[in-house]
Amino acid sequence: ILYFGLSAWTAGCALPGGLVCPHMILGAIVGRLFALFVLAVDMHDPDTTKSSIAWIPEFQNLLNANPEPQRLFAHAAQIDPGVAAAVGASAFMGGSGRIMITLTVMMVEITADPKIIFPMSVATIVAVLVGNAFNHGLYHALISVQSLPFLPSHYADKSLGQLRASDVLPRQPNGEIAPVLCVHLVEPRDSPRVRAALTSSHNGFPVLDRDRKVIGVVLRRAVTQIVAEAEAAGDEELRFGPVMDLHPFMVPGYFTLERTFQTFLLVSLRHLIVVDDSRVPLGVLTRHDLQEWEIHRRRKKNVGGLVEMQGLHQSHSL
Repeated sequence: ILYFGLSAWTAGCALPGGLVCPHMILGAIVGRLFALFVLAVDMHDPDTTKSSIAWIPEFQNLLNANPEPQRLFAHAAQIDPGVAAAVGASAFMGGSGRIMITLTVMMVEITADPKIIFPMSVATIVAVLVGNAFNHGLYHALISVQSLPFLPSHYADKSLGQLRASDVLPRQPNGEIAPVLCVHLVEPRDSPRVRAALTSSHNGFPVLDRDRKVIGVVLRRAVTQIVAEAEAAGDEELRFGPVMDLHPFMVPGYFTLERTFQTFLLVSLRHLIVVDDSRVPLGVLTRHDLQEWEIHRRRKKNVGGLVEMQGLHQSHSL
């Protein structure tokens, strides 16, 4: 019980402790305890005068086991605590990690006994099916614990479908949408926008024309390359036309969040630019922005701003 509690506590820690060995040990303990319980019940059968512990044949003489006992369970002769421990380890790992074929092959390689493929496979499949009936696997749950930018196939909270793409953009403390970092098609080499792009944690930036309309998107590594080439050649202007993506994906700010999410997911995007009716950028959505927990956090933080946006949504619907 103590080992189980400590394993559950350390599963989400940042320390590289591993999960395979704890799962194998816990499963082996449960499987062996179950086999010993069955054998103990069989041994205390009042109709049996001798011990009926079913060990492997090589150990029967050592433990004074009755070679032909009368057992309470008809198949108790096939129960071996060691085999039960291996089957329990396989079932525990399969139920927690949702692993089937790979796990069965690995356990057979560890035990070097192909005869246990069938019981180990059955136990693993049953464990996986039972686990799927309740929740996701442990490794899937750790994605949310570690805040990794993994997008599911759909949002669990159906109320998010009422939001718009502009609702999930980063906002300032006053509720207004935070300004997005953009670069123009031609920039001076010492432009503050270029310096901000080089030091920004974001990876993609919209490229604007003279009317501040989006005409492309450029990656940070491309900005770094253009700046290095300009410094080497002594140029004072940076031209992003040759290195920018001329066909970026864009959605209007009043686009529903569900359609925005599906567009981002199905096309496997890294950046999705949100624009207004004039194609002026409002913001850039990434995987982090579309995380369900991040959307809930922003909704709680910017309730006032969302209330104001609802009026804009109604005007668009009219």
